[in-house]
Amino acid sequence: MGRSIFSTFLVLTLLLFQASCGNDKKSAPAAETLPPSVEFASGAWSVESVRLDCGEKQCPEAVGMLVFVGPQQENGLIPIRRCTAFLVAPNRIASVGHCDRSRTFTGYFITSSSGGRHVRKVMGVAFKKFSAGHGEFESGRPDIGLYDLESPILNIRPFEFAEASTSTDFSKLIGYVVNRSSDADNFAHYTIETIECRVRKHRALFPFDLSENPDVITGFGCTSRQGNSGAPLFAPGSWRVQAILQGSGDRKAFAEQVRRKHGRSLFRYEDHQTVTATNARCFHPVNPAQCVANESTVAPQRFARFQQIAAENLRERQLEKGGTEGVRYKAFVYQMKNSDEGHLRFEVFHLPICRTASKTLDSVEFVSEWIELAFDEWAELTVRELGQKTSTARVQSRHGDRLSLQADWSNGFGPLIHEQDHPRRRFGRKFAIDLPACP
Repeated sequence: MGRSIFSTFLVLTLLLFQASCGNDKKSAPAAETLPPSVEFASGAWSVESVRLDCGEKQCPEAVGMLVFVGPQQENGLIPIRRCTAFLVAPNRIASVGHCDRSRTFTGYFITSSSGGRHVRKVMGVAFKKFSAGHGEFESGRPDIGLYDLESPILNIRPFEFAEASTSTDFSKLIGYVVNRSSDADNFAHYTIETIECRVRKHRALFPFDLSENPDVITGFGCTSRQGNSGAPLFAPGSWRVQAILQGSGDRKAFAEQVRRKHGRSLFRYEDHQTVTATNARCFHPVNPAQCVANESTVAPQRFARFQQIAAENLRERQLEKGGTEGVRYKAFVYQMKNSDEGHLRFEVFHLPICRTASKTLDSVEFVSEWIELAFDEWAELTVRELGQKTSTARVQSRHGDRLSLQADWSNGFGPLIHEQDHPRRRFGRKFAIDLPACP
């Protein structure tokens, strides 16, 4: 019998993630030597003029703003690079690595007024792990930076990273981010606000259980703004930092990319607003977790394998209705060309292989099922039977277990990727099969 054919599955194009450092531009374009996410304040701006307030009922005092200030430009404007950051020791803060401009800019850490407002100069980078994404200043994976302060802040309790033994039994992350206030003029007023992200396995975008400790976590149903990178993310009921916000997925840009490249809209499982965050437990200073690299190739590979296994499992389908009484069947699977909305369709052809009864057969039925593998918004699988057709072959002669048949083949459900391998094409109208007694 002909082989069962599975084509290479087309998996989604990878999302492009943008780093969420400050990107508001004021009055003048950035010089070519400056990163594109630099803001420009007037010459009257100073670190002392910056005010950071709590925009929620309560904000953790350890959360603040990391700002790198460049030399005043010839046009009088001051370049500013800012991110969210938080204390992890009295004289050390954590943020993202892509925010670092310590070689050419002067860095400062500013806490909120609710915690007594502290301003500390950044003295250096204690640790940084950052690989550029699709652009020089876009967040790669993972993305973390530890920065030393000129003097300790003693009246604010630092946060601790979650460690290897900390439970991963959570489905939500809550982040405290620094945003520029709507009434801010000249980049002097900022507020701490919250974001809330759903965390769960997504077969196509985040095919991990949290217990695997992927080094980069994807959050769903949330977004970040410019300046949010470096924010701490917490599980409900805990103040241990689970992750550090890196950036936000650009859903509109991704949808446009898919439209141009594939001429279609997003599949349901592709259509998510997402953020990425570095898994903090991978970088615990004493008891780090053994983490799995969530590289750009991992998700499409895992999803393709998930689809492949689902298709291969169709070969185990049992014929539950139709067919010739007293005959056992075996399933062969042929992938169809037509698919939409992320659904994969197959014709499952049930071939008679042996007789369970000794009665003489005048005809043999061949049954085809139209099967769809559908993937929901989380790319989880549902197997649907869309239809069934039966073709009848009349027995022309028999020689022992060998039957000579003439078939009236029913039409298929649509074009197959490998039509030439299907029995309709390989057998023709007249053919012979062996149909021995089943063991």
